[in-house]
Amino acid sequence: MSSQSFKLIAPDIAPAAGRITLNYEGTDGTRFAEELHFAPFAGLSAERTAALPCAVRLAHLLAATSYYKLDYGAPIDHALYALSASEAALLNDVYSVGLSEFIFVNGLDPADAPRFDATGDAPAPAALGRSAPKALVPIGGGKDSVVALEAVRALKPVTGFYVGKSAVVEEVARAGDVVLTTVRRTLSEALFEKNAAGGLNGHVPVTAINSAIAVIAAVIGGYDEIVFANERSANVGNTVDGDGFEINHQWSKSFAFEEAFRRVVHESVTPDIDYYSALRELSEVSIARIFAHLERYHRVITSCNRAFRILKEKPGRKWCGECEKCRFVFLILSLDLPVSYLEKILGFNALKDLSAVPVYLSLLGVPGTRKPLECVGEDSEVQYVFQRLMRAEDTKDLPVVREIAAQLERDYPLALADKGDGVLAPIGPSFVPPELAAELEALSHG
Repeated sequence: MSSQSFKLIAPDIAPAAGRITLNYEGTDGTRFAEELHFAPFAGLSAERTAALPCAVRLAHLLAATSYYKLDYGAPIDHALYALSASEAALLNDVYSVGLSEFIFVNGLDPADAPRFDATGDAPAPAALGRSAPKALVPIGGGKDSVVALEAVRALKPVTGFYVGKSAVVEEVARAGDVVLTTVRRTLSEALFEKNAAGGLNGHVPVTAINSAIAVIAAVIGGYDEIVFANERSANVGNTVDGDGFEINHQWSKSFAFEEAFRRVVHESVTPDIDYYSALRELSEVSIARIFAHLERYHRVITSCNRAFRILKEKPGRKWCGECEKCRFVFLILSLDLPVSYLEKILGFNALKDLSAVPVYLSLLGVPGTRKPLECVGEDSEVQYVFQRLMRAEDTKDLPVVREIAAQLERDYPLALADKGDGVLAPIGPSFVPPELAAELEALSHG
């Protein structure tokens, strides 16, 4: 039976099996069942048992983006849940700017994004009571999360967190000697069948979904903090003149999302779990400077989104060396680590490869280019790095640096204006505790 709406169907919680099932129904009647697999969690305290359905509710609402994109433009039937004003505001952003890359790439109309209205009161937040401080720190396998991990662990016990299974993440956890807890997320097979048949597909706000799953894990595991490693460059999107709407590949890593999501957690789940990004005030350049001092992680991380496929095809190789992310990371690390060392540990040298020049021009913000739809830094910090490389004796004659210098001088001299070291200063709003900001500052000096 078909429907005019995409529907949220009541989730199932099976504590003894450690399984939570998120259920949906598409406009054509297709049922989707997504499973989240935790360690068994029977025997929770009364307070945590009360908070759990509230946390599952939030995940149910956000994970729906993975399935709703098949029916983009249809209204969403969430009669299962009355929404507070804060929840409706969050969802309106998640299903518009959070899906903006999907909308842009598929040539869809942003005006067709669903609208959510406040329809009642949020669930009363559960008081979890006092517990020993401990933080859940998501590990993505790249430099940012290990910087956050090292800063937070100096202040309180930490556990690494990951949604899925990744040999890279496991290796990072071993290098950091940190316990890793994982959640297996099994998407509905019906989604893949629809995609194979030509259904709409594309980028969804994965960090938003993983944040909600982390809240469930924090309720179950007794954590008082969830500390992500999202930096300030996530606030700067990919919009260019003429788009007509906001596009941001990293929106669910932005402060706008963090602030809205944190408010909903405190108002609708529990005030006793804090949620924030440790690196919110920092530039990618500042984070790279800290990472340069964390030698035990240098050989184990990867930020390449092709890494999982590469590792299957070529075990031991973690970087493709060709994507925007590989080239960006190589660039910013080259400011604080020798290029010869980077080439040895990463397996490529992006500053010798002239095919990288168009990517670097887009990262520099040259007119007529769009910031890559990737997790990369702001054009001002890329300009800062190139300015330094152009002046340094050991890097100024590298082929890419020399070519970029020539093109900027000829076509875009504004990018050559000295940015100074202001790019290294913490900037912008955040929820970072003062003691953590002090620890990050100390780490930046080794």
